[in-house]
Amino acid sequence: MHALPIMKKIVVRIDAELQDIVPLFLENRRADVVKLTSALNAGALAEVHFIAHNLAGTGAGYGFDEISQIGYAMCDAIRTGQLDSLPSLISRLAEYLDAVEVIYEPPK
Repeated sequence: MHALPIMKKIVVRIDAELQDIVPLFLENRRADVVKLTSALNAGALAEVHFIAHNLAGTGAGYGFDEISQIGYAMCDAIRTGQLDSLPSLISRLAEYLDAVEVIYEPPK
């Protein structure tokens, strides 16, 4: 019997003023993983690009730089025709969302 690998938590420190909206933001990003997978499977690249562009533009604003980086990478993959990299980028987003642990800090 093989033990499942233990996923290392990724700690992100967020301003406590965002505490009311961050859980919904992350929930919506989890929904994006499902939407991205469905859109990619359906060949709906415009929808994939729309979601990726949104990820790129909003992630860092909430303190999740990795989400923005993944979004930019998806947009670049579509722009350059490297569509084979999209499934792994979607998986990377899902894994990040599973591993992220938010710590709220008082405003500076």
